[in-house]
Amino acid sequence: MNHFCRQASRLTSDRFERNLHVGERIKLAIHLWMCASCRNYASTLQVLHATLKYMRSDEEKKIKLSPSRKQAIIAQCHQKNEGNASDTPVNDLLKSNPKPSEE
Repeated sequence: MNHFCRQASRLTSDRFERNLHVGERIKLAIHLWMCASCRNYASTLQVLHATLKYMRSDEEKKIKLSPSRKQAIIAQCHQKNEGNASDTPVNDLLKSNPKPSEE
């Protein structure tokens, strides 16, 4: 990795944390135009950044289940696992939760 590639990789990372100065943006654009390896790195970093941003926003939008909905899901699991005598972690979990009463 030469000096220009090191500088381009640093600028590629920095652009997700701060606004690059005009000169930095021009240097990076020219280098990415000429260097396929750094273009690939920039593309990979862009995908990674977008994925992490999506995951972070997804965490904020987690669905909150009401207690009655949770009980309905547990009841469905019990129905699907009736008669299954295998000792699996799912069955252990279901055994530890009493079957909900009919509503």
